[in-house]
Amino acid sequence: MQHSVTNWHVDRNAADAWQAICDELNLIAAHAAGFRSARVLRSIEHPGKFVIYACWESREAWNAYYADARVQALVHSAFRLLKGPPVQEWFEVAAEAEAATTVRSALTPSG
Repeated sequence: MQHSVTNWHVDRNAADAWQAICDELNLIAAHAAGFRSARVLRSIEHPGKFVIYACWESREAWNAYYADARVQALVHSAFRLLKGPPVQEWFEVAAEAEAATTVRSALTPSG
């Protein structure tokens, strides 16, 4: 499983337009091979700041999604709404926690 976190800084006056583009991207992703889930977070303190957390089966699956002509067109249309370039990073799970469960660390071998 691959975890992607992308930070977007959008002109706060264009946040609704950016959100509409993001919704379309998520609809395409929902039908893409290897897509698992995504969450779009909007900062309460900074209304133009968004973070997208997404899980993909593999980087290859994400690359295939991103190469889709519809995705490319939407991403390029979003650029005019940004205050700076988006920053994407890939992560591996180091630990997980859920309500009413024990914290499990992926870094510590289980016994």
